[in-house]
Amino acid sequence: MAKKCTKCGEVKSREEFYDRASSKDGKRNECKVCVGKVSRETALRNRESVRARMKQYYLDHAEQAKEAARAKYYENVEANRAYSLRYRRAHKEEVAKKDALRRVGYYHKNRDVILAMGKAWHKASPDASVRKTHARRARLKGTFGKLSVNIRSVLFEGQKGRCFCCGEPLVHGETHLDHWVPLFLGGTNTDDNMRLLTKTCNLRKSKLHPDVYTQRRDEELI
Repeated sequence: MAKKCTKCGEVKSREEFYDRASSKDGKRNECKVCVGKVSRETALRNRESVRARMKQYYLDHAEQAKEAARAKYYENVEANRAYSLRYRRAHKEEVAKKDALRRVGYYHKNRDVILAMGKAWHKASPDASVRKTHARRARLKGTFGKLSVNIRSVLFEGQKGRCFCCGEPLVHGETHLDHWVPLFLGGTNTDDNMRLLTKTCNLRKSKLHPDVYTQRRDEELI
């Protein structure tokens, strides 16, 4: 049995119409296609107002929404973690870009706080700060290595508290941790390539090879 759509005027089978109990024939007067078009047009026309209402509703019920989302996540935590892992593996480049943008956005939003925390950490942990700086410089030079946590104490004891170059007593707070063979000359960021120098000796040595520096220093002393 066929039925004519009052919207588009086409005659279609009854299966092309939604059910409506209040109608005489039990079907709507508009076909499914026309009903869908009207729904989409209405949704597009009211999209902004719907978004505004949803946003306001979320703001009014933010805590309840967060609690509900958190409870739903932990009800299926293993499945959610597995899905997240599969997604990240399947979209590595996209995820990496989003993570990078998120980090950049977070940094710019909290720049002053991050810089203040960094300065406080460097001041409170000078030895760790130096090791971190040396490791970063080594990576930039394509050389990898990690210094021991107690490298300064070990070198201070091994050098009997004196500068490796001039032999002057080392003063706490004015001692420089130096790559004896500079990184750009093939030196490594490892314990065996580190020396404790006075500030003056370290600045004079700079990026010179130790043999060249020793020769120049001896010539100056003559």
